[in-house]
Amino acid sequence: MKKLEVAFDLYYSMPGNSHLKPLRNIVLAHCALESGHGSSYLYTEYNNGAGMKFREILSYMFPKFGYYIDHAGEKARYFKLSSMVDFPALYWAFINRWPYVGWEKYINDPFGYIRHISKIYCATDTPEVYYNKVIAVYNLRMDKQENNEKEQDMGFFDDLLDELQDEFEDSLKKVAKKKIFEYVFRGKIIKDNNISPEAKGKIQDLEKTLLDKDVDIKKLAAEKKELKTGITRMYKFIQEKDLMSEYMKG
Repeated sequence: MKKLEVAFDLYYSMPGNSHLKPLRNIVLAHCALESGHGSSYLYTEYNNGAGMKFREILSYMFPKFGYYIDHAGEKARYFKLSSMVDFPALYWAFINRWPYVGWEKYINDPFGYIRHISKIYCATDTPEVYYNKVIAVYNLRMDKQENNEKEQDMGFFDDLLDELQDEFEDSLKKVAKKKIFEYVFRGKIIKDNNISPEAKGKIQDLEKTLLDKDVDIKKLAAEKKELKTGITRMYKFIQEKDLMSEYMKG
């Protein structure tokens, strides 16, 4: 599924497509369900990420198709693409047809969007059953994604704390670590891909906390350069990862 995720992200970065980004994760869950999490024949051989059947009205954009036996045991035509990069354009062209009219009002409501297209998209399940299947995949993907990111980020902050001061008392390290996790994982400190004033203030508070504790000031002054380097890395890390804007919203 990774190449499909990259393809959608590339598509959303293009002019005129960014308004679709709020539906990114629910659409990926929809594709994961339809493609068996990227294992289906249509996904691997046709670059068809959501099992979309060929429609003549879209043939001027996507003329190629191939035959495949569907779940009902019937031989049908399915879109066949030369690259997965082309699939996001097909997906949204497919959804923009008259059977799904009205989907636009759910642009900021992922669950409402899936409930809307579930009325038409799957012929073998009832709309409610199909909706619940997509939501189950969505929740599973989001939980896995969040856990993976937290594990990676916890490792980074552990290393950062070790670099800041080896001489810090164990109790001080625990305080610093607790504050960092509170600021990054519990506080919504990222806004519009930039560090918010709140984030800057909290990181400055952290630095002050480290300086105000019962630490040998002379030793701390000698190692101040290392401390500043660590704080700079923290700023850069938060900017690059954009922890809160996409994945930590839940």
